[in-house]
Amino acid sequence: MTCASSNTHATLSSSPSSPPTPPVHPASAHARAGSRVLPIWAYLLGLAGICVALYAASALVYSHFTGAVLPGCGTGQPGGSGTALVASSTPTSSCANNLAHPMGSLGGAWMTAKAVLSGEELPRIRPKDAVWPVSHLGVTYFAAALAGWIVIGIMGRRVGWGVAWLARLGVLMSLVYLATIIHGYVSGKGYCPYCLASHVGNLVMWLSLEIGMFMSRSSVLGAARRGFGWPAVIAGFIAFAGSTAALGALEMAHMAEMEAKDRLEAERTEREIREQAERARAVAEQVQQQEQKQPWGPNGFRGRYLIGPEKAPVRLVMFTGYQCPDCRFFETQAEQLLAKHGDKLSMSVFHFPMEALHANAMWAARAAEAAGIIAGSKAALEGQDEKKAATDAFWKMHKWLFEVKGSFTRDELVAKLPQLGFTDTEGFLKVMTGGRTEQIVKADSQLGDDLGLYFTPMMFVNGVEVRGWRTNTNALTQAVDAAIAANPPAADARGDRPALASQKYFEDWTNETRRVLPDNKPDRTQGPKDAPVHVLVFGDYNEPNTKKVDSLVRGFLKTKPIRYEFRHYPGARECNPSLPKDFFVNGCLTAKAAETAGRLGGAEGFWKMHEFLFQNVEGISLQRVRLGAKTLGFEAAAFDQAFASGEVGVAVQNDVMAGQGIGLRAIPTVYVNGKWVERWDREGDNILERIIDHAAKAKD
Repeated sequence: MTCASSNTHATLSSSPSSPPTPPVHPASAHARAGSRVLPIWAYLLGLAGICVALYAASALVYSHFTGAVLPGCGTGQPGGSGTALVASSTPTSSCANNLAHPMGSLGGAWMTAKAVLSGEELPRIRPKDAVWPVSHLGVTYFAAALAGWIVIGIMGRRVGWGVAWLARLGVLMSLVYLATIIHGYVSGKGYCPYCLASHVGNLVMWLSLEIGMFMSRSSVLGAARRGFGWPAVIAGFIAFAGSTAALGALEMAHMAEMEAKDRLEAERTEREIREQAERARAVAEQVQQQEQKQPWGPNGFRGRYLIGPEKAPVRLVMFTGYQCPDCRFFETQAEQLLAKHGDKLSMSVFHFPMEALHANAMWAARAAEAAGIIAGSKAALEGQDEKKAATDAFWKMHKWLFEVKGSFTRDELVAKLPQLGFTDTEGFLKVMTGGRTEQIVKADSQLGDDLGLYFTPMMFVNGVEVRGWRTNTNALTQAVDAAIAANPPAADARGDRPALASQKYFEDWTNETRRVLPDNKPDRTQGPKDAPVHVLVFGDYNEPNTKKVDSLVRGFLKTKPIRYEFRHYPGARECNPSLPKDFFVNGCLTAKAAETAGRLGGAEGFWKMHEFLFQNVEGISLQRVRLGAKTLGFEAAAFDQAFASGEVGVAVQNDVMAGQGIGLRAIPTVYVNGKWVERWDREGDNILERIIDHAAKAKD
């Protein structure tokens, strides 16, 4: 015992003057090196969080540049005749709705912060104000995080305090955006699963970092006394700078493309306005001297109440809804134009309330009409100017309705009426809820339908539709300024002749951008391969209008030089999980049946089953498909084997992904020579046939 004690003492005290040196633990060695060592589980979990976040943010960037609707986001823009997969008054999906929020870009976030601090209303962010989408920032941040994380792994999973605080700053931003996402979801605007995934991934990375550092036996508060972690930070900075430069170049090219498209739309509008001005000069005297019967009434193309002179060089007409955000935006722009141009500009409105989307829109429109009716009647009884009184009352109510965004309760309206000059509140409510106001608003909506309206606002300058406003928020100002510059003669609205729906739908197709559509292999088209017209239909055998357009196009095959291609977009979540719900539960069954027949019998087999499915879709089942296949000449065992194969499912998925890639909004969706036919059918009209005939003759 004594000898052992002596040897031990000799080993620990080599010098009488030196203090004892404790044994070195690996974690203590890393602490002296100025960093913490993450446990392997924390490192791997953090890496997974970064990868998920980077993937989600990259998907949003891809959607931004291509316009593709991401799976799980749904789509918000209604299509033509057929089944709209999700209905909306504006061209948005749940993801686009979140990204269009003022906080969806750095410029928007800055403008929002200023509005909040000053107590003002949240701004409407225009493309030029956005500066840099947050999805771009997400990609660059997570690319930097991934680069830094890889370096941390190479250096033994050591984390310096600089990395820790950068991660904390990043998660603070994620918390702000998570709160914004939750607020949007609670407000009924849906949520963006990719936005959510990116921020949750960031939270996972941060929690892994914090817990892992805590378990490395070094206090969080002591982080400042340790190393900064320069290698990881430098690697992250290089990745951040490189990805920012790459995205910046892409964004500049994208914005240049969008601006070029806006310029083309503006130039087209300006050209038509100049042409209209020339026509107006030629017929001005005839129009003023002779009543002309028009579908919109004896006063010509204008609303009942006019701001500005009866005869003005430029006449603005808007189809609007008081609960429509874009209508409100352009209403403000119109007010600015009226102030700018004075008597050179007049303005009138028609109502187009979208009741399915805006619950109070119809009542708001009827309130505006009631104001004009009551004020005009009262003035007539008192021997005053009936027209002026009705006009003043209408526009006063019109302005208030936009101020409250078309939303009010009965009590709120009753409280406001005396301030607007209506002391008999019960009388006002009686007129507002009566049949006359309903008839007026419905007549306006019918006129909108006749003109082919499918988004509000729909705006016209001297009878020429203002296009491109969904991407170019200055489209109205540019159109009015161009009309003023053309110096047309002052005239009333009887000379304005906007194109009715039939012509508008044709013009919409002619002005569509030609797209390179995804290939379908193997080729199962009908008609000559060198035909000058290529018709592509995305649809579901169970959707009635898909059957209608298919019958129409296959009828054209007999008489017109076309090549016809049909691709699947089943209305069932089983094989199309991006849908918000099941629209046609047998959509996947029928699509797979057609692909199975094509796999066994080539193009001929595909089209045989294609026709059988449309003729027998009522009560379709797998058993009925199998019986049909037998009658078409397919051997039962071979059909069953092919139907169950994964290749058939992959073929259907390829069509689904192709549809999502072009932003498919509804079924059927029709393309003619790469241009989307937004409206292909209208009762009593042959829109699709006229488009095909035009495409057959066109040289481009």
